[in-house]
Amino acid sequence: MSTRITTSNAFSWNLAGSVFRAGAAFILTVFLARHLTPTAFGLVALAMPFIAFGNIVIDAGFGSALIQKKHIIETDVQMIFTLQVLIGISLTLLLLLGAPFISVLTRQPAVLDVLRALAPLFLFQALTQTSISLLKRELRFKDIQIAQITSYLVGYGVIGGLLAFLGAGVWSLVAANVGQAFLFMIQTYTLTRHPIRPHFQFQSDLSIFGIKVLATNIVNLIVATLDRILIGRIFGPATLGLYDRAFYLSSTPTNVFIGAAQGIIFSATSRNQANIEYPRRMYSAFFSFVCAIFFPLFFTMAILATPLLAVIYGQRWIEASFLLSILCLVMPFHALMALAGPVALGLGRAELELKVQLAVLVFAAITFPIAAHFSLTALAFAIAAMYVFRFFLMTVATARLLAAPILYLVGRILISSVFAFVVAALAHIIFQATLTVLPTILGVAIALVAAALVTMAGLHFTPHLLVGTAATQTLHAANHPFSKLLKQRRI
Repeated sequence: MSTRITTSNAFSWNLAGSVFRAGAAFILTVFLARHLTPTAFGLVALAMPFIAFGNIVIDAGFGSALIQKKHIIETDVQMIFTLQVLIGISLTLLLLLGAPFISVLTRQPAVLDVLRALAPLFLFQALTQTSISLLKRELRFKDIQIAQITSYLVGYGVIGGLLAFLGAGVWSLVAANVGQAFLFMIQTYTLTRHPIRPHFQFQSDLSIFGIKVLATNIVNLIVATLDRILIGRIFGPATLGLYDRAFYLSSTPTNVFIGAAQGIIFSATSRNQANIEYPRRMYSAFFSFVCAIFFPLFFTMAILATPLLAVIYGQRWIEASFLLSILCLVMPFHALMALAGPVALGLGRAELELKVQLAVLVFAAITFPIAAHFSLTALAFAIAAMYVFRFFLMTVATARLLAAPILYLVGRILISSVFAFVVAALAHIIFQATLTVLPTILGVAIALVAAALVTMAGLHFTPHLLVGTAATQTLHAANHPFSKLLKQRRI
């Protein structure tokens, strides 16, 4: 089977699983949001950056090294598994002992017990990481998605949902996280059954690449969580809860598609390092399609932010409508930026993203505290500026690496933005027309469906305008699942 067909099949399974999991997560999040307070979400959101940091340290870049290396042997797997388990045990103990310091740092005493209860996540992550890397290396994304979906449904749907219904508050979210991670660990190891015998002779080629990836991921995490830490510390857990749910709602469509695309792009690029033409065409095609889909979607969500929050989470969450609008307007740039990292990583250029993220970290470290000193609104604009700045740096660097035409990429953004304004304006007009005759939930649904239909019609009848001729041909040649939306030009 050719690389293009294998990649397309893997992406199809990865996307289908991501869509199903996001749908289930959305329903469960709505249920939890109606049974829990913003403060409960805020406490967990305040703890998660430290958990995420630990997970990155556990991986140490070795998971990516295991995927990127052309040929691996059994001792490679043993070495990486040994390192990750040792790091996981150390971080579990460190969090148990350091939780009081973090509670003082964040000025939230209530986060102390939450952090300690989440400490086992480090050990579960360590025992899972090697299995995940081996599955991704073999493009077994179907197996990964099945494991993620089942563990999520049990962890959040059964454990978390039941505890929230019984009034457990923040502990329902804690139990859901721990339960899901434990079940996922069991399933992924069952799928691979890789050797677990300790091995302490470390190899320099894996270590050097892993260190570059680790440094990049750490800087990226700091940039991604600095906003939450500042909001929780300055404005309190309730405001952080509002921001966290607004971010979740705006980032879910991005995470579904990009989460499915990133693993495929990295694995496929790693397999085609000697043929730069394939990664260039694949990157340009994904870039064009994301522009055509995400700009109309997020512009529509931005203009309907207030009724969306009222319908999905309830009236007590509409204070987050301004935050949701700002995040939605810049989320397409975040999605486009996220396409670039796996390309550089797959080509063995991990230092490229590291340099970009360091520049973005300096930008955020200067602008975020200054903006937060004035107001939450000012901080929201600073966050938006950071997303655009990071997109610009990462896209230019990747385009140069692939020798891709930058003006072509700029043209995709401009055309998609104009189309998005038309779609969003239509959705707004339709929603306003229904306000006096229909319930809000039906008005929002009709407006969103209309926006989706117009977007799909534009993609089908004018793909060479909205997606571009080269990208359309690439998607059709690869038998990509999205190619069915794009009408082929008859010659």
